[in-house]
Amino acid sequence: MARSETKRFLPPEERMAALMRALGHPARIAILKLLAERGAMPCFELVEELPLAQATISQHLRTLREVGLITFQTDGPRSYYRIRPEALQELDRAFRFLMMQLRPALSPEPGLPPNVA
Repeated sequence: MARSETKRFLPPEERMAALMRALGHPARIAILKLLAERGAMPCFELVEELPLAQATISQHLRTLREVGLITFQTDGPRSYYRIRPEALQELDRAFRFLMMQLRPALSPEPGLPPNVA
């Protein structure tokens, strides 16, 4: 018999998974690194820096916006994208908390042979 799908994960776990999915493509990591280095940037400057089409970069920007890692502000015909510092702080806290929970797995269990651990 199939298990009921009504049981959900905790909101912090859902949020961390959403953030990790947003970071799950090298282009999005590259976009975040550029924005961290240079501050606010319009899409066309990101297109000049990355080996991707404008439409592809726009899709990646949308993904980062939807999860709240970046924001944008329009200035005439241009939209400037920037990192939301509070979202990076949230990501940092979430990763630290996760690593604290996973820390027991960093050392092999006592009594097990080295190739089993």
